[in-house]
Amino acid sequence: MSIDIEITQRDFELFKMLNRLKFLRVDLVNGFFFSGKRTTSKRRCQQRLKLLTDNDYLIRVKGGLSTQFIYRLSRKGVRYLENEWYRFHPNQSDGESKKKFKAFPFIESMPWSSFFHEHEVARVLNEFWHGKFRAFYSDRELKRMYKDYAIIPDLLIKTTKGNIAVEVELESKTHKRIREKLKTYSEIEGISYVLYLCNGIGIQQAVGGIAHQIGTLNFGLQVMQLDGFHREPQVVFNQIKTTLKGS
Repeated sequence: MSIDIEITQRDFELFKMLNRLKFLRVDLVNGFFFSGKRTTSKRRCQQRLKLLTDNDYLIRVKGGLSTQFIYRLSRKGVRYLENEWYRFHPNQSDGESKKKFKAFPFIESMPWSSFFHEHEVARVLNEFWHGKFRAFYSDRELKRMYKDYAIIPDLLIKTTKGNIAVEVELESKTHKRIREKLKTYSEIEGISYVLYLCNGIGIQQAVGGIAHQIGTLNFGLQVMQLDGFHREPQVVFNQIKTTLKGS
């Protein structure tokens, strides 16, 4: 049963994030918007998500191997994002000449074939988020920005010292494909650092070996395993900051 609710600024920020990332699992919604680990935060997160779902702004499904719910924007949510954009962003309004904000299209169904990869990218972004790196482009945004490139990063983190391309590799790729990725990131203007996160030592060694063969790259490069990144993200952030500061 739905009840009338007022959409808050935090709700609207959630709608924006879901539109950019396609979907989020409930633990990541909590991490991004409800301060994470406290029981009261989790309860408030779940209550708000239920209200937004009951009012048809969100779609909730269970997916993957997890018992946690996954949320994505409904058609109503996408329309609300477009229609109310300038109410929540009045400084971006240009009076009568303003163009309607164009959201990414409604996702008809969950992209289960890419679920684990998309979820892992969101987990990585959540680490950056809590490390105070909050300006980013998602792959949906990068595809709009770099239409001439067949290869784009999974994330692009924006900083005042340079942009960080994040690549999340869960499955083995051919050496040719890895080489193409590294060379493309050398061509994309504005990339100062590439964080290449690998699911397993074999992928890590392959990427590192190919980078060594290529030789000079015009960006800083760190190749490491995903588990190591999630264990000590702040160590990684400090290394990135040191590299960007000296570049």
